[in-house]
Amino acid sequence: MYTEELEHEILFLRQQNAELQKQLAKTTSEFSARITQLEQQIKESKQLLQSDYQAELDELLALFNAIQDVILILDAEGRYLKIAPSGAPLLYQPPAELIGKTIHEVLPSAFADSFLGCIRPLAEFILCYDRGFCFNASDKK
Repeated sequence: MYTEELEHEILFLRQQNAELQKQLAKTTSEFSARITQLEQQIKESKQLLQSDYQAELDELLALFNAIQDVILILDAEGRYLKIAPSGAPLLYQPPAELIGKTIHEVLPSAFADSFLGCIRPLAEFILCYDRGFCFNASDKK
């Protein structure tokens, strides 16, 4: 009798195990399908963002290339920090050679002094931060 009950219990456990394995396989398959779907959505979103980014970048570059002025970002000491791409005629030197140098290292001394004389008062009047946020120093309380 004990053997019969044990065999019955073993059969029941095997059936339960088979059912659990089916449920696990179904759930795993559903998760795998959902993961594949999410990966596709991420890929499509990424492509759309890259496309939008490239369109914005192309538009900005077209605008900069239409500008005929040299666009420089200098610090208060006259050090070249950035040179925006533009349709301006050639600079005194190629942009890559100017970055990190001061105006005095690049231009004749008299011209550099005159140029610094123009930008230093601006640097004192306007405070700009790395994120492009600017405000007048006179507004600061």
